[in-house]
Amino acid sequence: TAAGGSGKADGTAVSDAAGIFSFFGDGQFDLLASVKDACAQMGSFEVKIASSSKLDFTAEVIDTTTGVIKEYRNPAGKLAESAIDALTFRGCTP
Repeated sequence: TAAGGSGKADGTAVSDAAGIFSFFGDGQFDLLASVKDACAQMGSFEVKIASSSKLDFTAEVIDTTTGVIKEYRNPAGKLAESAIDALTFRGCTP
């Protein structure tokens, strides 16, 4: 935060494949994350991260099958850009 604080966001599942997160636990949702099974189309899972925050944050996604970890970062003062990643999580099984 601008005051130098840090911590983990509070998350709420909105489906089996998506969640919304609040950075301050105040009911204001600051980040949306979703994972789509795109194995048939692309041979991978597709991760989407979206936020309208200007805060410094790191969203960490972990593939619990393969152990692959990817961090999506936003620096303080910059309006977050959406991330669509269909290359990192190739843990599809035939």
